[in-house]
Amino acid sequence: MAGYEELEILDLERLNESTDGDAEFEEALVDAFAETTTPYFLEFDESLKNGKLDDARRAVHSVKGSSAARGLLRLCEVAGKIEDWVVAGAKGTMPYPRVALDQLFAEGVKTLLARR
Repeated sequence: MAGYEELEILDLERLNESTDGDAEFEEALVDAFAETTTPYFLEFDESLKNGKLDDARRAVHSVKGSSAARGLLRLCEVAGKIEDWVVAGAKGTMPYPRVALDQLFAEGVKTLLARR
C-alpha cells in the first residue's frame, strides 16, 4: 500500500503550533518523543502477539498522537492506518509492514534533531 510517501516528513506549521515557536520547548518535545515512543512500539508488538487488540490499539494510537503533535506526517499516517486495522480486528495483512513504523520513527527523529 502506497500513499504516505507523498506526504512531507515534517510539517513545520504543525510543529510550530504545538510549540508556539518556542525553540527550547521544541527541543524538550523532541527529546521526550525520542525517549518515550520506543516503548509504545514494544507494547504494540507484545499486545498484538498476545491478541490484546485494545492494548495494541492504544499503543499505536499513542504513536499516532505524539507524531501528529510533532508534525511527523508520514509516521502519523502509517500509525493511523495500522490503528484502523487493529480496530477492525487485525484481520488479514497489516496495511504497512511493521518495520515501516520503526523506519518512519527513525526518519522523523533524525529530521527533528537536524533542526537543532
